[in-house]
Order: sequence, then structure tokens, then C-alpha cells
Amino acid sequence: MNTHQFFIDIAKVCARQSTCISSHYGAVIVNPETRHVISTGFNGVPKGKEHCKDKDWCFKRQLGFDHFQNSIKDYAGIQYCLCSHAEVNALVQAGERSNNCVMYLYGERNDAPFACQPCFQCTKLLINAGIAKVIIQLPNTFVEIDPNGLYDRYVNEIADTFINQSI
Repeated sequence: MNTHQFFIDIAKVCARQSTCISSHYGAVIVNPETRHVISTGFNGVPKGKEHCKDKDWCFKRQLGFDHFQNSIKDYAGIQYCLCSHAEVNALVQAGERSNNCVMYLYGERNDAPFACQPCFQCTKLLINAGIAKVIIQLPNTFVEIDPNGLYDRYVNEIADTFINQSI
């Protein structure tokens, strides 16, 4: 079995634990030298809080924000989502052991896989935690995402959206 497929499959299992009613994400942090799983995470509310899935209710949607982020322009309202992202939960579990590791990220919407990528907030955390790359699965291949390059792309997109439009 392909190494990437093995760890994406683990991320898929983690995504099934998600308590979000809109998106299911699973993340796996792997030491690339030993191929050991350092930690896993899925998106859900903080420990001890009532899950959105249990209430069948999305606070962010109730406030009028679209739940899905396909670009930085869709980022409005993210601070009102009750869930922590899978990437964040995996990083919290990994602690300092995440330095120079690889994160495998898997996402589903409406029970169908989609090409996901870390949001801007998670990208900043990935860089600070020392994650070397994020691997996602497309229909026929795997894609490596460089968190530093993704950060630069987000910053440029933000500048184009908010700064360059006002000039």
C-alpha cells in the first residue's frame, strides 16, 4: 500500500469522528523518518461542550455566514464557528513532537470527499508547530502543500481583496 494512501485512510477514519454538521475533517501528524503517527485530530467543539451534531444546529449558519471556505473571501464569520479545526486538535495533541513532521489532511462535505486545504488560521499554526508539509488526496493523486507557500498565497489574496481594491 502507498504510504500516502495509508495515512490518508487514517485521516478518513478520524474525519468520521467529526461533530460538525457541515464538514468532516481528519488530520494525522506523522514523523516522516519513523513513519509513526504522532497525533490525530478531527473537527469538533472544545472538550465538555455540546456538539453541533447532537443539537443538529450550526451557530455560524444561524448568524448568516456560509459555513464553507473556498477562498479567503469566504473567511467571514470563521471566528464564530463553535468547532476547533482538525489541524488544531492534532497540533494540540502533538505538542513539540510535531516539528519537521508531515500532516495528512482529509475532508468530506455531504458525505463526499473534497480537496481540502488548511485555512489561514490553521496555516499559521502549522508553520509555528514546524509542520514541514501537508498532504491531501485528489481523485487520482496526492498533493503536497507547503504551509509557508500557502501562507504567502493567503496574504497575497487578502491584500488583493482588501488593500488593492481600495487603491
